Amino acid sequence: CPERALQGRFATLNKPWLMQLCPHRVRCKQAGLCYANEIMTRKKWIILLAALALIGLYAKFRSPGNVAETSPAPVDAGLQTRRYEIKSDLATARKEIEQIIITLATYGKTWRIATHSDNPKAAFNEAESPTLSVIRAEVPVVVFTDDLQIRLRQYAPNRLALDVKSASRVGKSDFGENRRHIKQLLTALDKHFNHATP
Repeated sequence: CPERALQGRFATLNKPWLMQLCPHRVRCKQAGLCYANEIMTRKKWIILLAALALIGLYAKFRSPGNVAETSPAPVDAGLQTRRYEIKSDLATARKEIEQIIITLATYGKTWRIATHSDNPKAAFNEAESPTLSVIRAEVPVVVFTDDLQIRLRQYAPNRLALDVKSASRVGKSDFGENRRHIKQLLTALDKHFNHATP
């Protein structure tokens, strides 16, 4: 009897529950193929879960946070506070920087100027003044959006100090994405403005 042979095969394999998964309930040969497919499917899931675990560990130790910012004395030299020479006033420099921002793109999607930001991780929390201005931008990253804030401070006539903060809206690790946003912006600004002395 094919059914008895089928049951005997699975009884030998100690996997009687696979009877319900197998669409071929007549021939042992086909049932054996289904069992092999089931094993391959399980191996694929195990490999996928192991890969995800490794990615998670890498993210935790390599890029432990989801915020990056410039500073006068950073660990990463590429995140140094910038000082630029500007031709006129702060408002004109702000417009020039906004024009540069909208030319940048990540994964084929262009950056956008934002009127405000609800992400407290990206905020500098300083009131704007005639010598201080903040530009807010949104950076699309595949299906997510990161928030970017650029603080412009005119510390002397025709001199501008610029700091940038980038933060992810979700997640605990950004795989270095926010750092790359800042470096991409600073590279573009370095080409446009001349560096100034402190």
